[in-house]
Order: sequence, then structure tokens, then C-alpha cells
Amino acid sequence: MADDSSLQLLPVHRFSHQIKNQSISFQVIQLDKSFFLWVGTGEAAELSHLCLAVQNNYQRTPIASTLFSNSTNSYSNALSQRLAKKTGKQVFLSYNIPADDPDLHQDIQLRIFEELAVAPESF
Repeated sequence: MADDSSLQLLPVHRFSHQIKNQSISFQVIQLDKSFFLWVGTGEAAELSHLCLAVQNNYQRTPIASTLFSNSTNSYSNALSQRLAKKTGKQVFLSYNIPADDPDLHQDIQLRIFEELAVAPESF
């Protein structure tokens, strides 16, 4: 049986922001040379979309792919690519925001990059 003191938990960073009268929640889980970012509204914690972006040696823009989704949300691939390029890490992004408001997506992206600037050790 393993000693409980030898187990290490994954570091988790949570933050939220009120954007356009919606409470948007963010959760970052640090992994080895990568991180998982969950974005969603406060009332529905779901995992309905997941994409992955990774840097590569052949292109300046990271490669992104949707791993699973119940919608046609192309915004999350672009956001995961920006995060991978900025951090140099693999990015798993679960972006659970409806695709009907482009301004909301822009505000969410700004909030993520603000948090990245003030707490880079959390990503």
C-alpha cells in the first residue's frame, strides 16, 4: 500500500470573471510540460468539447485538433494554438461556451491572457 505522503496532487488554479452579465469560470490543471484549461459558465460545469494544441518543429503555428465535441466550435482550436505558442507547452482546452457571441469569446481570451500575465506559474 502506498504512503499517502508520497502522493502528489496536480496543481489547480481557479479564477472567474463576470463578462457580459455571465459568470465565466476558468480552471487550470498543471501537467508535465502541458496544462489543461477548462472554461465554462458557472451554472453548467460540463466537458462537452476538448481540443489539443502542440508546438512542432516544422511550422510556426502550433498544430491543433479537436479530440471530441458536441458542437462546431472552431474558436477553441484557435485559442489553444495561441496559448501553446505563448507558453511553449501542450495545451488541452475544454471550451464550453456557446459560439453565438464573438465579442464574448474575445473578452474570455483577454481574461485568460491577463491571468497568464499575472500568474504564469499557474499555467
